[in-house]
Amino acid sequence: KIQIFRIFAGWLERNLSLFLNYFYFKYNISALLKLCVNYFANNLTEANAVDVMNSAYETNEKELFEKACKFVLKHEVIGVEDWKDMMKKNPSYVIEILEAK
Repeated sequence: KIQIFRIFAGWLERNLSLFLNYFYFKYNISALLKLCVNYFANNLTEANAVDVMNSAYETNEKELFEKACKFVLKHEVIGVEDWKDMMKKNPSYVIEILEAK
């Protein structure tokens, strides 16, 4: 069981947005979504935090979004130039990230 979960978790980490958007919204698999949300909430890294934050925002997972935002801000995962680009493209999103702090 553990090995299967690790393989699934690795795949999931690489395909989070695709997975959440397709399977959850198409088939409304809430138990699987809860598993994914819990996994990412407890396994944020500098490598996955921005993707998790974006996916949580897109899927309206507020608690996961807040946790990912706090991680991104604490660990300064987003560089200055990226913040500037984000402010130009979607200033309201940046405000929501900063308010999650």
